[in-house]
Amino acid sequence: MRKKEDKNFLLYVPTKRSKNITWKDRDDGNITLLINRDSPGEKALAFMFNAPKVISLDLDSLGSRVWLLCDGEKNIAEIGEIIKGEFGEQAEPLYERLVQFMQLLKKNALIDLTYPL
Repeated sequence: MRKKEDKNFLLYVPTKRSKNITWKDRDDGNITLLINRDSPGEKALAFMFNAPKVISLDLDSLGSRVWLLCDGEKNIAEIGEIIKGEFGEQAEPLYERLVQFMQLLKKNALIDLTYPL
């Protein structure tokens, strides 16, 4: 039996945002993610249930900054250090919140996470 290799989640790099997502800056300095429902299945469901074709997701200041730092170059630990420097105590518990946010973005196919070789 092969032993499962444990990987440090903080070393994962948020590598790409879905091509269905754009964002806009809001007057309060934060961003709104705009998620387009453009697959055939999503279009059909949106038509049948009169659902919006674009989902808007307003991020707070912390989420907005994290989103903008997901550039495919920085790993989660590096993003955390930047957030810690900019937000200080306001971001605590930093890594618990950051990991949970990254997992949520990944689960909803908003980013991909890649482990460095």
